[in-house]
Amino acid sequence: MIIDIDIPLCNKDKLNFSQPEFYFLIKEEQNAEYLLFLHKTGSFLTLVYYQYPINIFVMFNHIVLFKLKNFQNDQLKSEIRDQIKNALLGLKEKISELKQIEVGAHYEINGGSFDISLITRFDSKSGFEVYRDHAEHLKVVDLVRANTIDRAVVDYLD
Repeated sequence: MIIDIDIPLCNKDKLNFSQPEFYFLIKEEQNAEYLLFLHKTGSFLTLVYYQYPINIFVMFNHIVLFKLKNFQNDQLKSEIRDQIKNALLGLKEKISELKQIEVGAHYEINGGSFDISLITRFDSKSGFEVYRDHAEHLKVVDLVRANTIDRAVVDYLD
């Protein structure tokens, strides 16, 4: 069978034909990656064209740090911090696209830096977008905005 594909230009120095197996990305679509897989057996090279769900190769990671407002006392600050932490953790049961969640609170109530960390993982960017726009997430966003003065965000694929 002949497959008509448009292979992007690549650096031929990066293709090591002495390795028994290697692959490179041909095309990405919303929910899949198409790969050209080369397998070397003796002096034979076998070319195989695969379609994989994109989540086999990458996860979309969303990390946020929150700094709480100044409160009247440490007890109130601790209660608000715990309320935000529990609300964030509760999203795991409400939003199926959210694959992993970790919420941490700074070990000191007045640590001088950010107070809460949020680490979330999704199968894809589109999964993150469903989470971002989900009504349950937006309720938590309102709680967070009402009680924080700063945040830092990093989103990346791995």
